[in-house]
Amino acid sequence: MRLSLTVVTKSSRNAVVGWVGDSVKVCVTAPPERGKANAAVIDTLARALGVSRDDLRIVSGKESGRKIVDVGGLDEREVKERLAGLPARASVLSLSTQSKDRHDAGQGERRLRRRRR
Repeated sequence: MRLSLTVVTKSSRNAVVGWVGDSVKVCVTAPPERGKANAAVIDTLARALGVSRDDLRIVSGKESGRKIVDVGGLDEREVKERLAGLPARASVLSLSTQSKDRHDAGQGERRLRRRRR
């Protein structure tokens, strides 16, 4: 079974965070250099799925934050069951848009305060 991943490197912890759309978000502490982050992704995902590191192989995206991993020994149903406890996350785009909206609202409030003085 092939699993789509969104990887965040240099994070504060190694963890499988949750679903972002159709992909699974994985955070790792390792930097993206000389394969360190890829090794950490495989370790973290293997622990979360309860499989051996040898059962996981990065098929594409070795030098990207978006990866496709081949999960050997498990079918799609088993992978989804093992990751079922993960929270569903809003898309990255909608989160960044919400943050920008909050920032813009704060700018407007500051401008009004300055005018009142």
